[in-house]
Amino acid sequence: MEELIDEPFIMLKRDSSPIIFDRIISRCVVSGFSPHVSAYVKSEEEGLHLVEANQGIAFVHSQMLVDGFEKMFHVHCLDIEEGCISEPLALICKARNGKKSLQRLLEELDMRKMNSLIR
Repeated sequence: MEELIDEPFIMLKRDSSPIIFDRIISRCVVSGFSPHVSAYVKSEEEGLHLVEANQGIAFVHSQMLVDGFEKMFHVHCLDIEEGCISEPLALICKARNGKKSLQRLLEELDMRKMNSLIR
């Protein structure tokens, strides 16, 4: 999470999803920062359109990830391990986001995923 310190967050309004909202904020604070929220949205779909427009990153419930999801919204999705946030979430970012910190995080998460598959 600390790799996301400079990323603008797009978050569901707290009244739309208080548990997920609180867990993301809590996880950021535990990681040593308060997230910079660029937009609060009423629905996950609204947030995805902002991610697609490269306005920030978002977390969505992993049940939203259906076949073709990434191509439909032109985004990149990463499942978040249960121990990280305690909810089946996915990190969503613009497919061609060029920020080095986010690229490092994506590479690290992909490596962890590959290492867990090898074991």
